[in-house]
Amino acid sequence: MVIHELTTIGFSVGAGIVISSKKDELLRILEHFNLQVDNPVSILNQDMSRSFFNTTDPKILFKLFLKATQLQQLKDDYAELENTIHSSLKIIESRKECLPDLEREVELQRTNYQFSLSLREKGIKLRNLRHELTWAKVSHIFKIFSHLISLKHL
Repeated sequence: MVIHELTTIGFSVGAGIVISSKKDELLRILEHFNLQVDNPVSILNQDMSRSFFNTTDPKILFKLFLKATQLQQLKDDYAELENTIHSSLKIIESRKECLPDLEREVELQRTNYQFSLSLREKGIKLRNLRHELTWAKVSHIFKIFSHLISLKHL
């Protein structure tokens, strides 16, 4: 596939047929083909690059080399990752300091939960015993009533 142009209007190949004009699609195409439109080496033609290399300072050439080989991007990414790792380690250390307090809190909540389960079970048992007591009283009254009725019939 020969890429003819990448413009602000769209991406075209071959005979200038526009493939897409959406920015996200264009970025995906660039990423897929590893096209570096911001890389000065990829946009210089042979004559321009020859004159550029003949007239440029070695420090600028080295910067161009770093950018063209994407070593500068790797260096920047590596530095960013080091910063991320450093901040992540700080977060881990601060969380480790809080861990004993959190473990004590978990144990306290676990104890409270077990206590509430015990209270619930005792409440259910108390309710059942009250029902049993009520029915025992009803049964006792029924026996007394039955006894009185049997005495009356005598």
